Amino acid sequence: MLPFFRKISKYIVEISIIFIGVMMAFLADNWREENQDSEDYRKIMNEIENNIRLDSIEMVSDKSDVIKQIECLDMFLDDSHWEKEKIDGNQLAPCFRLMLFVDWPDYVLTGFNQLLSSKIVTEDYDSELMFRIYEYYQWTDFHYLRIGQTVTETYDLQRYLINNEFYPEESDAFTQGEIEVFQKLRVDAVFRTQLKYLRANRKEELRIYNYMQDRTQLILNLFRKAK
Repeated sequence: MLPFFRKISKYIVEISIIFIGVMMAFLADNWREENQDSEDYRKIMNEIENNIRLDSIEMVSDKSDVIKQIECLDMFLDDSHWEKEKIDGNQLAPCFRLMLFVDWPDYVLTGFNQLLSSKIVTEDYDSELMFRIYEYYQWTDFHYLRIGQTVTETYDLQRYLINNEFYPEESDAFTQGEIEVFQKLRVDAVFRTQLKYLRANRKEELRIYNYMQDRTQLILNLFRKAK
């Protein structure tokens, strides 16, 4: 019996050594994977932070353009402006061009795309920060949809102007003849309605820009707290 127990003990020791070795290798792999996930998370979040910082800078310029466009549309719709004895062609031409200009927002998505394609389980990390990031990029999608609506309204307006044979050459000022034609066109019911639709879209864009600026500041503050 003794040799039998010795043989069994030997097998148990060998199996135990193998088991311990496998477990150590498994734990080491898990440790390396967790470290790699943490490093990937850090790099991706740094990229997202830089992206949002760039977005916040770009928004200042884009928002300024939208405000100017609204001011131009207000001028075109304001009857009192056209009751003046002399309309300023130097003011009218730039406003006219700006009214028909649509600039797509230039959100930087490299970091968020990396996050979406990574194997990182985002629930394991800062839930508040991650929630705000996903919320932010949902709003960028919505913003693109709204800009698409503005593009449609702008193209409709451009086609209407062309059909009415009014589309001045780019210049620093309207000629007196162009001013007179535009004065007649702006009292046209269809044209005024299109201006109102375009203004409503610009106002919605301004609201989105204000909201997005608030979101960028909130997220950047969360990044600072997380460091």
